[in-house]
Amino acid sequence: MTNITYFPKNKEMFLKQAVEAYASWHLPEAVQYMEKALAIEKDDTLYPLYITLLLELYELDRAERFFEKTFPQIDFVETTPELDVLYIRLLIELWALDKAKLLIHHRIDRYQGNSVIVEELNGLLDKLEQQEQAYQRDKEKQIKDVLTQINHVENLSFYQQQHIIPLLNHLDDALYSQSVHTLLHSALHPILKTYLLEISIEKKVLQHFNMTWFGQTVELDVNQLSPVMDHALYQACLKYIEEVVQDEHIKEMLIKNTLLYFSILYPFPEVLFEHYDIFVRTLMKRNAHEDIEYQREWFEKIEYWIAQMEEC
Repeated sequence: MTNITYFPKNKEMFLKQAVEAYASWHLPEAVQYMEKALAIEKDDTLYPLYITLLLELYELDRAERFFEKTFPQIDFVETTPELDVLYIRLLIELWALDKAKLLIHHRIDRYQGNSVIVEELNGLLDKLEQQEQAYQRDKEKQIKDVLTQINHVENLSFYQQQHIIPLLNHLDDALYSQSVHTLLHSALHPILKTYLLEISIEKKVLQHFNMTWFGQTVELDVNQLSPVMDHALYQACLKYIEEVVQDEHIKEMLIKNTLLYFSILYPFPEVLFEHYDIFVRTLMKRNAHEDIEYQREWFEKIEYWIAQMEEC
């Protein structure tokens, strides 16, 4: 029978290896040995070193999971001064600044008799406030940059205009409403105006307002609008395509282009879609490069804006 040599798997050996790895600045190995030691025996005295190693390695997710599993009530119940400080350090690294600030003030009151810990906590409070100030400066710069882009949207490509939309989320409600109003009267691509309208329908930030639609100023009531894909004319168009088109490839192409054309014309798609059956047949002919007259002017306007999208 083959002799099997079992290497000693004891806590002291793993701790020794963890210390040696740490001394050599091999931190990932130190963490592995520490975890093996803790797997053999839970030891509260080792937790601070273990968490310190994780923070040094910026293993924030692992550190967070450790606290959630080992000290699920740490937000409400003190553990040890060292672990409380490490937990607050973790929160600051995770940018959970409000929670960290509350805990710092609570722990300062709790550890008034421990000047060393109170000094550490005050140091963390200073770091937190510096991060808050940096965050506020960055936010103000982002807002300024967004407003500058909005006011010069006519100079931007479709891709650059597209990039503006998610940045609106950095604005408060008042600035958001003002910015959307500006964009709806600007040279913003029509399909992006449609996207803004759909967001407004969802958020109900705007109610009654006006916008520039293909050179015309039009008045709108958000409560009277429905999302593009819920619009009755769009649904009728889809139903017609399903009924008359058999080829799946052609059907897919028609549905895709119908949504594109509809989105560019929204919120007044009836200029082209009122006779949705004629529109579908015309769209099929245009893709076949046949000469057609139905609403030629509108097709050409839409295809101009499609070309703007394709230039990116």
